[in-house]
Amino acid sequence: MARRIILIGLVLIILIGGFAYFVGGVSATSPPIKKYGYTGTVGQFERKFNHYVSLHSDLKCEFSRRDSMRYDDGSRDLIIELTRNGNAIEYSLVCDNDSDKVVSAELKLVEAYNKTTIKGGYSSKADGVNELVAYLENNILNQFQKDEHVIINPKKEDFFDQLHIY
Repeated sequence: MARRIILIGLVLIILIGGFAYFVGGVSATSPPIKKYGYTGTVGQFERKFNHYVSLHSDLKCEFSRRDSMRYDDGSRDLIIELTRNGNAIEYSLVCDNDSDKVVSAELKLVEAYNKTTIKGGYSSKADGVNELVAYLENNILNQFQKDEHVIINPKKEDFFDQLHIY
């Protein structure tokens, strides 16, 4: 009888542990630090941002496909690198075409990191992220909008962003 209880308990622990591991793995993706709406497609954003970077020697950028294994839906990863006051700074964005609108893209800031001071990261709560986001918005995105005559607006958090269900 004791063996049977131990066996049932062991099976339950394995099942519950497996379920918890699965749920933890699914929800382990961090929400974006901030979201922006771009009036245009990801392809248009890529062309205009590459042009903007070519005119600013302090910036480097690299666009890459989000998923090379399937049909190219236009989604891109963007890495922006710059040096500011001797600090090496890196921003990572995910660029997706907005499926709700024909000519609209969503830019998700997923990393803001100062490689020199080791501040920032993938979370809006990380030390130094707010300063890095402010610099991105005030000095890069605002100037990009002026120089390239484009519109980028911060997006409000939707219901699921507020719950942090990812």
